[in-house]
Amino acid sequence: MNPIIRTTLGAIYLAATIVLAICGISLWRTHCEGFGCTGVGIAWLAWCVIYAVVFGFGCFSYIKQSGPLKKTMLVVLVLQGLGAVSLAAYWAYRSAA
Repeated sequence: MNPIIRTTLGAIYLAATIVLAICGISLWRTHCEGFGCTGVGIAWLAWCVIYAVVFGFGCFSYIKQSGPLKKTMLVVLVLQGLGAVSLAAYWAYRSAA
């Protein structure tokens, strides 16, 4: 694969991960009142779907990488995976209460 395409795939993944983190923090800070909770829940559901798509894209682009960007992408993939596990554990804890 062309090195420019590999680098572009990695850059797109890293940028998408940063945008997801910012959106996740914004959603986390959103308070719901009354019927607005449904909207926040739908927003979280959409965020989770996009998160999974970006994670899959990251795995694909990681496989295609070589060089120093591959190590950076591995760190970001691991952090993204840990973030998913942490959010799922927090949701399960809050749902059980």
